[in-house]
Amino acid sequence: MNTNAIRMLEPFQMPGGIWVFDDPAFGLKREPFVGTINDMIDHFLARKGIPAEQGFVMYFSDRPIPNHDTHLVWEQSDGPECGDWYVCPELNVSGWLCPALLHYFKTPPKDIYVRIEARRKPLTAGELAKLQTEG
Repeated sequence: MNTNAIRMLEPFQMPGGIWVFDDPAFGLKREPFVGTINDMIDHFLARKGIPAEQGFVMYFSDRPIPNHDTHLVWEQSDGPECGDWYVCPELNVSGWLCPALLHYFKTPPKDIYVRIEARRKPLTAGELAKLQTEG
């Protein structure tokens, strides 16, 4: 696993406002972001003027990314393979990232840099509905 890699996800919002993502490479389907991580996502989308219903592209790395939107700093672990807590110093908010993080990093990184961009082709209402309901 290359620790210098910039990884990419394409989250979409479920009814009720929860952000999720699919990653077939790891067998992840509608993997949810939890609690205040959703609030952080909403904040950065609003700041960039990206409509939630169109989805977005999230780039992330344990190394600085050019033009990153935010930087999360590791706070503590809930135990081996139990998830980790990160703080967003800019917002002074902490959020929990589930053990799926270990699909992308060998160990929970001390820093995660995140850049959010609009999708090149925004999701249509029909595409979003299909993502939200397909099993």
